[in-house]
Amino acid sequence: MEIVILIITLFVLIIIVKTLLIRNKEVRTLNFDNETINKQYAQEAFDLIKIKTPSEEDSVTYHEFREKMKELFPLVHQKLKRKKLGSNVIFTYEVNEAFRPHILIVSHIDTFNVNDEVYMTDKEIRGEGSFDSKALVYAVFQAMEEKLNEEINVNIMLIITTDDKASRTGSEQLVNYFTRRGLFFNLVLEDGAGIIDPYAFDLKSNHALIGVGVTGEVIVRYQAKKRHVALHNLENFIEEIKEEDIFKAKIDRNSAKVLKAFSKDMNFKNRLLFGNPNLFSFFIKRKLNKHKIEIGKLIKTQVDFSKIKEDDEYYYSDCTFGLATHDTPAEIIRTIAPYVQKYELTYEVSKIADSSKVTSEKSEGYKKVEDVIDKTFSDVYVTPYIITKFSERRYFTRVSDCVIRFSPLYYDHEKLTNALEGNESLSKLSLNKAIRFYKKLIESYEE
Repeated sequence: MEIVILIITLFVLIIIVKTLLIRNKEVRTLNFDNETINKQYAQEAFDLIKIKTPSEEDSVTYHEFREKMKELFPLVHQKLKRKKLGSNVIFTYEVNEAFRPHILIVSHIDTFNVNDEVYMTDKEIRGEGSFDSKALVYAVFQAMEEKLNEEINVNIMLIITTDDKASRTGSEQLVNYFTRRGLFFNLVLEDGAGIIDPYAFDLKSNHALIGVGVTGEVIVRYQAKKRHVALHNLENFIEEIKEEDIFKAKIDRNSAKVLKAFSKDMNFKNRLLFGNPNLFSFFIKRKLNKHKIEIGKLIKTQVDFSKIKEDDEYYYSDCTFGLATHDTPAEIIRTIAPYVQKYELTYEVSKIADSSKVTSEKSEGYKKVEDVIDKTFSDVYVTPYIITKFSERRYFTRVSDCVIRFSPLYYDHEKLTNALEGNESLSKLSLNKAIRFYKKLIESYEE
């Protein structure tokens, strides 16, 4: 008995000592004290953003956008090969040495509602497109334009896709094109994750989230053939699935990696919990239910039913399952099957996709991106992150072992929250660091 108590005591002491030692030694908060607004960057980004590009490609507005790109980036259009692939545009810079690395940088133009006004203040650009995502297109191409004043010794491909909330067919079309031609990239960098403020769980610092993977998604239509109890059965089915809490939280290797990375910047109590996720999974689950940066979705599949609708034959509801890192589409369907049978329902799978392959932190591409972030934003911590927003999935893991999602345009918590509510704005100062980031990334592959 004494030996058991001794072992437990030693175990507890080891955990406490580890918690005390494994922590960020300093607070890092992002600031722009050494930056001044570059009026050229601000005006040119504004000129792109204010061009109203709708979700459905329109020849007039997209012609205006293309002409503005030619005006702003003459060297890009002179020195890079341009190819149109559906709604995607591919710009390619090739060096003679075939062994030199190949990097792919992907940006996109999102839906623009034609009635929204875009305007500038002294410090900001405001209006739709300033967040998602012409500002990032500008930063990528301006960085390339400036780098083309000298010889570049790396193969670079820049892509603009019109993929938006309504469609992801553009990126799939691109990947199929690359696959047929046997193209493989040392790094694919997409827009996605960014820099977050220290606003949750007593985080003390800003964190640059490097998206190393995307969780999966399953959309299933559950339907009840119209008869006396059909609507009642479907309603009860939905209610029971929600109340039963049938998808249990589980911490696997990938979600544990994210939790541990965040824990280093937390206070002692939360660092103790999140730094030992397998040991304290019960407490972590309770805390993550209200986690504002939504890492709770990593360890527990989310369920979202649409309102019940009907046609001539059925009552039905579409359910979106946002997969946790440990769940697969097959497991989701199998788990729900007994409830489907119980309430005499049928189902149709509308969409099914496994989680994407997770990029290793030990890969050369990850280390380069991490190093460039550190050089550009010296006052933030770099944190690997599994993205839980399925719309960020763009299939590039088929053509690269290193697919990373990161946006160097900084939006503080207020701007980010407002943007998600449709009130977009961009700090002019953030353009400086974003352009510097892409230039340094290119230079890192020239070494």
